[in-house]
Amino acid sequence: MFDTVILNGNIVYPGRNISCGNIGITNGRIEAITGKDTEIQGREAIDAAGKFILPGIIETHSHLGIGAGEDDLATETSSAAIGGVTTVLFFLRNNIPYDEVYEEIKSSGEKRAYTDFSFHIVLITEEHLSAIPKYINDFGITSFKLYLTYRGDDAKTTTFGGKPIQFDTISDGYLLESFEKLSKYQKAVAIVHAEDIEIVHRAKKKLLEEGRSDLKAWAESRPVIAEVEGVRRALSFAKETGCRLNILHITSAQALNEAIEYRKSYNNIFIEACHPYLVLNEEDVTSKKFKLRPPLRTARDNERLWDAVKAEDINTVGSDHVPRKLAAKMGDIWSPAAGAPGTPYLLPIMLSEGYHKRHISLESISKTLSLNPAKLYGLYPQKGDISPGFDADLVIVDLNKEYTLKSSDINQYSDYILYEDLKVKGYPETTIIRGRIVAHNGKIEGSPGWGKFIKR
Repeated sequence: MFDTVILNGNIVYPGRNISCGNIGITNGRIEAITGKDTEIQGREAIDAAGKFILPGIIETHSHLGIGAGEDDLATETSSAAIGGVTTVLFFLRNNIPYDEVYEEIKSSGEKRAYTDFSFHIVLITEEHLSAIPKYINDFGITSFKLYLTYRGDDAKTTTFGGKPIQFDTISDGYLLESFEKLSKYQKAVAIVHAEDIEIVHRAKKKLLEEGRSDLKAWAESRPVIAEVEGVRRALSFAKETGCRLNILHITSAQALNEAIEYRKSYNNIFIEACHPYLVLNEEDVTSKKFKLRPPLRTARDNERLWDAVKAEDINTVGSDHVPRKLAAKMGDIWSPAAGAPGTPYLLPIMLSEGYHKRHISLESISKTLSLNPAKLYGLYPQKGDISPGFDADLVIVDLNKEYTLKSSDINQYSDYILYEDLKVKGYPETTIIRGRIVAHNGKIEGSPGWGKFIKR
C-alpha cells in the first residue's frame, strides 16, 4: 500500500524510452515503478490513462524578489507549479556579504514557496570571492553568476526586495579569478551573462548622440558581436582555468556556433537558451513590453536555436523570469528595466513549439528541462528523473489539449505576458511535488510553505 499511485500513464524517462506503467509513491519519494499490468494500490490513486508523466520541470533562470519582494516567493512559485515546474532556481544578488541574506530568504521561502527552490549566487565583491568555499560547503550552493555586461548605468540594479544597488566590480581580472577559485570544486559552475559592455556602451553613446530612443535603438545598442565577444572571452577564461562554464540565455546563431565549436577543445562548456529567444524575434517587438536583455534577434536565429535544442547542443532551457509590472518598462528605453515573466510558460512552449511543431521528442525535452539541469546544478540524484529513490516530482501532461495563453489566467506579480493570445498545444494538467498534488487543471491546490530549500 503506497501513499499515492499514478496508474496507466505513459512514463517519459529523460533520454530513454517511454513506457506505459504505474508509479508508487511513499514519503514523498518514488518507491516503485511497474508495468501497466501489475496491480498496485495506494491511499490516493491518480488515473493517468492516455496522459504522459514527465519528471518535474526545473526552472534554471529566475529573478525572484525584484517584483513584490518576499511575496514573489508565493505568487511566482504558485504560477510556476501551474506550468509544471517543481523546482525554481533564482538569484541572490547583493553587494554585501550573503550570510544574512541567505538565511533570511531561505527562511522566507520555506514559509511561502509552493515549489522547491535553491539559489544561484551573484559574485560582485572581493568578500564574495573569498567566501566561495563557505557558499559551496555550508550553504549548499554550486552555481555562481558573473555579469560581463554590468558597468556604468547598466550596473544600476536591485536586490531582493527592490533595494537599488550599483556595482562596477566585474572586470576581466575579477572574472578570471572567480573562474580559478570555482575550478577547485568539481560540482561548481560559473554561469555568465555574456555581452561585451564596452561594445554596448560605445554603440549606445553613438545612438544617444543621434537622439535615438526608439525600440530599434535598444537592439542596435546590444549587437550580436557584443554577445559573440562576451562568449569568446568567457570560453577562453574557462579553458584557461579548467572551470565549468554555462553560457546563459544564448540568443544568436553566431554566438551559439562559437560555443559549440569551442567544445571540441574544451568540453566543460554548457549552453542555456531561454524560451523567449526561441519563439520571439525582432518582428514581434511592437512595444517596450518586448524589451529584453539581451534583445530579441531574428527568425533565423530562432530556428538555429531550435535546431540546437533538437540536437541537444543546448543543454538547458529556462525562462529568465522577471516579475515586473508593465508600467516599469514603459519609461525611457535606456532605463535598466527589462525582462519579462516566463516560468509558467516554459513547459507549454516546449510542448507546443518543440514537440508538436518541430517534432522534438518528449524524451529529449524532459532531458533538457529536468535531467540536464539537475545534473548541472547539483540536484541529481534527488531531482531530474523518474526512478526509485528520487523525489516524486512529476507533471502529468495532456499532449492534445489546445488552449490560449492569457495573462489573466494565472496569478503572478506581473500584469502582462509576452505570449498574450498565443495558441498552444500540450497542457500541464497535474503537478506533483514530493508526492503531493500542488496544481491541477490551471489551479493551485498546494499551500505556501510546502516548498523546501534544496541544498546542493
